[in-house]
Amino acid sequence: MAEFIFLNPTPNLLKVADYVKFSGRSVRIASNNQFPPITSANLHIFHGGTYSTARKNANPEEVPADFCMKMKKNIFNFLYGGKIRGELANLGESFEHGNITDLCLMKTLGIYSHDIKSTQDESVTHQTLLSEYPKSFIVTGYMESLSGTEKMQMYDTDFDLKEAFGNDFFVVFTKNDRLEVCAHGNRLITIGRKNTEHINTLAESFPMLKQFSFKRVKELVISRNRQPWAYKVIDKRIILLNDFSYFSLSLKLPDLWYEKAGKLLCSEKLR
Repeated sequence: MAEFIFLNPTPNLLKVADYVKFSGRSVRIASNNQFPPITSANLHIFHGGTYSTARKNANPEEVPADFCMKMKKNIFNFLYGGKIRGELANLGESFEHGNITDLCLMKTLGIYSHDIKSTQDESVTHQTLLSEYPKSFIVTGYMESLSGTEKMQMYDTDFDLKEAFGNDFFVVFTKNDRLEVCAHGNRLITIGRKNTEHINTLAESFPMLKQFSFKRVKELVISRNRQPWAYKVIDKRIILLNDFSYFSLSLKLPDLWYEKAGKLLCSEKLR
């Protein structure tokens, strides 16, 4: 039986899984059918009336260790949080709602990806994993959770999304909000705060969208860890890691990060 199940893994999570497996632990790579398979080519960040682009690269610039090597909470969290907020403020007023992953993205403008689909077993539900693997730890970067602070919304539309969005991923900063956007087939996918209607937020930055029709067809409340440390939820069996990724696109981290993350998972310190 697998000791660790890496659920809906990003490229960075797969590197952690490799370390855990190399350490002699049993690992399974899985996906579930709650989320659409989000695969993107490049990443665009809209902010303050302009935009920046991070293009997929086989060897992107590495995130500075100062911003990503903290693995666990400690009593000095508030100091580090203040540093991150200050760095985001230096990027501009529109980054008020940004997080540490956005900050590192703007510092490097580098992302990488690979064929995650070929590494996964067939899709299983979250509850199936919990019931069939009662002693396994589930490691993921995002999950459906009623206690989450974000939601994923999916809309059917009446125009060609591929022509408008292509196969790219977008992070959009508005005056009062932050939104992630991409297309899957001809369905628009948005990720943002759970107490807002995302299409209205998006239309603030792209008024032309008001010309088209959007029908919300699915909504999931989700949890993600956007802090630079790992933590557990749900009966100490599910571990949410901030691995500095946007679904299929990951920022390149120092090699030591993957080693430290793997060692923490294999130790008793996270259990």
